Amino acid sequence: HISLREGDRINYGDRKIAILSPNKKNLQSKELNDGCLVLQIIEKNLEALYMCDAGANIELELMKKYSLRADILKVGHHGSRFSSSKELLAAVSPSVATIEVGKNKYGHPTKQTLERLEAAGAEIFRTDRDKTIKIIREGDAIKVFKIKG
Repeated sequence: HISLREGDRINYGDRKIAILSPNKKNLQSKELNDGCLVLQIIEKNLEALYMCDAGANIELELMKKYSLRADILKVGHHGSRFSSSKELLAAVSPSVATIEVGKNKYGHPTKQTLERLEAAGAEIFRTDRDKTIKIIREGDAIKVFKIKG
């Protein structure tokens, strides 16, 4: 059993994975999503931010502590209206945003979140529409492949 929390690091080949959240306070929160695992993955020429189900309160906390700039944003909380705030998107400035979502009764991803992502200039990919998504970087270009199946 391995427990990860804020401040932990994993090195895997030329990748560095930083655990940005949760911290002790977030793990004790009554809001279960506050305890989710937020990861920043850095390779030699590509950065990604995985926001799990973090809401705006966790986003704000992270923006105060870290540089969140990333090429790729795994959108938080399936694109709910409570995540991917305008402020977070300005801090991250992603060129690619992925939304892990399936058919649901909550209306995820929400229109508001999609509009914020578009306004931030991110190219949006969704697993409900695009199925499996593979992202690679070749030189200066980020290439996204939709693997339907």
